Amino acid sequence: TPKDGGKFRAYIAFDENCRAHGNSGVNLFGGNPSITKSGNFNAGGFFSTRMAGPDGNYERLFLRALDADFIRVSPEKLELFKNGKKLAEFKRASAGDIISKR
Repeated sequence: TPKDGGKFRAYIAFDENCRAHGNSGVNLFGGNPSITKSGNFNAGGFFSTRMAGPDGNYERLFLRALDADFIRVSPEKLELFKNGKKLAEFKRASAGDIISKR
């Protein structure tokens, strides 16, 4: 995971209406994913800015994880799966642990 001074640049956040936004390492993204109570997940409506940057390979992997079909959320982490295979695991962070894009 790219880090800068011990803080994570890439992140995903959800608001109380399940709208998502974040930083994929270089670009900003967001959208209104479909999430069912049973955990089915579809991020088909996401958007992303299109800037070039140094973490392009990491960013492609990060955004590919958003192609998940299942989401599992606990107080400590969020996991994304596709066809039963874990694509990504995000640990809960406070706003102070996340740095803004420079």
